[in-house]
Amino acid sequence: KDALALRENIASDTTAYRLIYGESDFLPGLVTDKYGRFVVLKTYSSSLSTILDDVVWALKTELNLKGILLRKSETLEALWGELPPEELTISENGLKFIANLYKGQKTGLFLDQRENRQTVRRLAKDKTVLNLFSYNGGFSVYALAGGASYVKAVDIAEAANLDANKNVVLNNFEPSKHEAITADVFDILSMFVQQRESFDIVILDPPTLAKDKQNRMAAIRAYRKLNMLAMRVVKKGGLLFSASCTSQVSEAEFKDMLKEAALKRKLKAQIIHHAGHALDHPVPLSFKEARYLKFIGLRIL
Repeated sequence: KDALALRENIASDTTAYRLIYGESDFLPGLVTDKYGRFVVLKTYSSSLSTILDDVVWALKTELNLKGILLRKSETLEALWGELPPEELTISENGLKFIANLYKGQKTGLFLDQRENRQTVRRLAKDKTVLNLFSYNGGFSVYALAGGASYVKAVDIAEAANLDANKNVVLNNFEPSKHEAITADVFDILSMFVQQRESFDIVILDPPTLAKDKQNRMAAIRAYRKLNMLAMRVVKKGGLLFSASCTSQVSEAEFKDMLKEAALKRKLKAQIIHHAGHALDHPVPLSFKEARYLKFIGLRIL
């Protein structure tokens, strides 16, 4: 009930959000996300099997649901109720997205970036936008909702780009204002640098680059290389939003990396925004490891 009470503050025009965030909600090993009238559970501890029935009972008692589901790799098991359609439409801050609860990243969508997408929306009017590691086009749709003049989205997965285009159309935006490119981000950035193509806003949201401490320094080097390239395609006075979901890299290390990248490029940069997860991903004072997401907005001069 404590976990549900926090989520009551989420806007009424949002139907997809995190209900239970493991240790952050004092239920270690359990992640529970709500998509409309379906709830998806992911477990990270075999010991949770002893309380799973109690969790299902609590959820179906407290919420008006159609189904409670357990996600295992790319399979979905109905613990109670019915299975969802393969393409389930949800709302986020009044915008619509297709969620695939069977095969989508995490439990279906990246819910942790919701409020950061809203930040981009507020700043996108009449701007050209480059959305890198764009997945299903979340940032693209928000940028168009904010009045962006044109968005290029780059992801190495063709299926993700097809989903991005679907989400653009689903929200009644002009398809010609959105170009989804299937390519390696390093390669496409190098090409844009050579062609001297630049953008008012660049969003850099790569997948996690290190899953253990041994790979932390390699991750920082990769982030530095990515951000140095990205800074070169931001127009003077434009914005770079750089994200990291790598828990092994701290916020201080991430900011230091950005400072080094700007210095190496001989650019001046101002931090205009720094944030983490949306409020449905709380962080206990005693478990700082739960704060994995860094989202820094830079003005490049």
